[in-house]
Amino acid sequence: MIKISNKLKLVSVVLVFVFLNGATLPGQSPIDSLKTSINSATDDSNKVNQLLELSQAYLGSNPEEAVAIGRKANTLGIQVNYLKGSAYALKYIGIAYYYQGNYIEALEAWQEALLVFDSINDKTGVANILSNIGAIYYNEGDYNNALNHYLRSLSASEELKDTLRILTALSNIGAVYNDNPLTHDKSLTYSLRALELSEKIQAKDAIATSSVNIGEIYLERKDYDKALAYFEKSLEAMEAADGKVYTMVSVAKVYTKKGDFETAFKYLDEALVIAQKLNALPNQAHIYVAMASTYLQMSKIDKSLQAYRKAASIARSLNSLKDLEKTYAGMKGIYSQQGRYDSAYKYQSLLTVVEDSLYNIEVDKLLSNQMFNFQIEKKQNEINLLKANDELKDQDIVKQKTIRNLVIAGFFSVIIFLIIAVNQKKNLKKAKERSENLLLNILPMEIAEELKESGKSDARDFDQVTVLFTDFKEFTGAAQEMTAKELVEEINYYFEAFDNIVTKYKIEKIKTIGDAYMAAGGIPVPSEDSVKNVVLAALEMQRFVHERQEAHIDKYSSLFNMRAGIHTGPVVAGIVGVKKFQYDMWGDTVNTASRMESSGDVGKINISHTTFLAIKDEPEFTFEYRGEIEAKGKGKLKMYFVQLAQV
Repeated sequence: MIKISNKLKLVSVVLVFVFLNGATLPGQSPIDSLKTSINSATDDSNKVNQLLELSQAYLGSNPEEAVAIGRKANTLGIQVNYLKGSAYALKYIGIAYYYQGNYIEALEAWQEALLVFDSINDKTGVANILSNIGAIYYNEGDYNNALNHYLRSLSASEELKDTLRILTALSNIGAVYNDNPLTHDKSLTYSLRALELSEKIQAKDAIATSSVNIGEIYLERKDYDKALAYFEKSLEAMEAADGKVYTMVSVAKVYTKKGDFETAFKYLDEALVIAQKLNALPNQAHIYVAMASTYLQMSKIDKSLQAYRKAASIARSLNSLKDLEKTYAGMKGIYSQQGRYDSAYKYQSLLTVVEDSLYNIEVDKLLSNQMFNFQIEKKQNEINLLKANDELKDQDIVKQKTIRNLVIAGFFSVIIFLIIAVNQKKNLKKAKERSENLLLNILPMEIAEELKESGKSDARDFDQVTVLFTDFKEFTGAAQEMTAKELVEEINYYFEAFDNIVTKYKIEKIKTIGDAYMAAGGIPVPSEDSVKNVVLAALEMQRFVHERQEAHIDKYSSLFNMRAGIHTGPVVAGIVGVKKFQYDMWGDTVNTASRMESSGDVGKINISHTTFLAIKDEPEFTFEYRGEIEAKGKGKLKMYFVQLAQV
């Protein structure tokens, strides 16, 4: 089962092995016994199963050998037409590569396994592999692809009525949404559903995982009673001692916030004893940071500094930059309040070094993600090239036959040859057009042309870009009434319509994130009417959503309701990396547009003061001033509802 490890949300591979019968000879290890049995076995499905068991046995100790044996099982499975065995061989090969951190090869193996499982209608295998592929994309930070595969896994699991797989998919979807504070509502929806199912089948590990993730969200929201309830539920279900440590620290944080320092230290002291007994140094550093913070709130400055120093000592030995960042920031703050500016400057300097290192790690991760996508693309290009070579060989054979027929048939064969040549030219032209259309579906036309000409596209600064965010408010209620398949189809129906609308108003679709849609006007080519066009597009999107609701009011009690927010300002836009074809934008304007959406109302278009100033004289619109409204992380902002003027 997939486990989401506390706050780190690390998604591991689903391991569903085929356990096969087979006796172990006296004096032999299971591996030696399997090797003996395989050497004397005939080439049939039983031998494939034995190879699978041997590959599985090597997974934890020798992944390279697991891959080699898995390839033998795959080859033999194909030879004896035992496709299920072939699919599981590819699955084990992928798991072995995953353990080695070789995500490209793991993805290739699992995608091939997915095709085989699908061809033999093995829905259990399909659900399993979809979840595994989602784990790769999650670990690479490609949350859109991860979410897509988890939703497909959920759909397949629901068809199977497999509770364990369903709750696993729900947990993973919740983990994806948990990484972004803006989607915590969705994370709660899926995590709560996973918890409900986990409790039904008494899956303690899953109960503990879902509960602690839910508790973290409530802790961040300062709903301490709910946070405490879920943390305690997690502790009750959790069996592994090392897993309890993190949750105990989270419980202590709640009591610290509530001012119950005695109870907070009861949990922190107990957690420290467990961590020291297990020699779990990362957990010890985490505990000392929490202790320092609690002492600081108790105004016990000396003890706070002492705890910070212990945390720093452990964090330095582990090169744990995150813990060092918290430690140095805390010590700098204390020394500043005491007026000990030499010490404060020292820790500020250390903090700057750590923050620079963390920034470099994030950049490395981003570049790694770009390289991951590039390598996937490169692999696919290699496959396409091999297919193209095969097609060329076939065309050569056809050409030779055509020449022979020309000699035999003369004039009429010449005519046939000319017809073929004309058709081939047309086919090549169509293929080129399809390729260019595909590129234009991914990138703006100007960027696509720049890429074709120079092979790259530099990021650019834009002074005035209007950014639109939409989000479905009643997504949670509607999601509970639909199957995963229906949910994906419904979202796709809306987004296809939105794509047509942005094309109509000559603005750019940037990306989708779950059920959120982002578009912008004024890039990559600035235009005078871009602000107006973005607003018109948003209004038409709202009209489409309303009409869709009217048409389906009898089918679902909960229907999608949309909020939309718009802000205008400077951004940086371009393609990050060298080969990843994804156009994106960054800057405070993007964040403010997102806040406009989250601060709006269902069925309304909420715009910023800057956007209002740009279109206030347009006769097509009327405006409703909402006043200065608090926006998370932005303070109070002037906001307006905009609508079409009545004719």
